[in-house]
Amino acid sequence: MQSTRPSCRLVVIIRRDLRLSSDKLVTHACHAGLGTLEDVTPLELEDWQRNASETVVLSTDGETELVRLEALANSSGISCCLVRDTQG
Repeated sequence: MQSTRPSCRLVVIIRRDLRLSSDKLVTHACHAGLGTLEDVTPLELEDWQRNASETVVLSTDGETELVRLEALANSSGISCCLVRDTQG
């Protein structure tokens, strides 16, 4: 019997305006992904793993849009993790 629930995907959104080095960008993306996965239910994690750990990386132009997307995710009950650079 096939599930009627939509499959889970990990979506990472990066800010293009920060002009981070590649290694720092990947580090932040990994932190965001891991932070999000820490907050999902066991069923959501199992579903994500069953769907080949599907991950989508998108970008946005700045902090305002990223914060808006975070608020939208939170209000929709979608797990999320906003990573901020503490070292400047």
